[in-house]
Amino acid sequence: MKKYTLFFVFCLVSLIAAATVFAQGFTGPGVNPPPPSGSGFGPPPPPPGGPGFGPPPTPPGGPGRYPPPPVEGITDRYGFTGPVRTVNIEEAKTYAHRTPVIVSGTIVQAIGGDLYTFRDSSGDIILRIGPREWYALGSNINPSDKIEISGELHRDHRDWQRAPEIHARYIRKI
Repeated sequence: MKKYTLFFVFCLVSLIAAATVFAQGFTGPGVNPPPPSGSGFGPPPPPPGGPGFGPPPTPPGGPGRYPPPPVEGITDRYGFTGPVRTVNIEEAKTYAHRTPVIVSGTIVQAIGGDLYTFRDSSGDIILRIGPREWYALGSNINPSDKIEISGELHRDHRDWQRAPEIHARYIRKI
């Protein structure tokens, strides 16, 4: 019995020593040194702009100086500035799972957690607004405020008869 105990202790000490050396990084003899740095070593760099293409064009004003796109009325933002199609709740409820929607209306009441009742002229739907969306809005909303919600329509994949809900990605006061 004493022989096996001594062998077990020896194995345990060896394992702990090996783990310690491995965790610190072994740099003794037999370890491959890092490749030398300098010209002539390693694969050649890829051609600029990718294979078959020339270098990317230099924008006017020098590199990194792309002028902002012309936007009427707004000069400090990028993005689409044309009309967007908002849908009503009744129409949104007919869409498939994970369909992007934009709806406008009011938040009627807080259900609990991050769930709210959202209402427009055609009906009600459950709205899920997380803390990131509230933080991005930067202000409070009360039931008299008309808002626009950009998000996704979600359906329960286990129970398709259950009412869908909208997961808000962006909130904007109108």
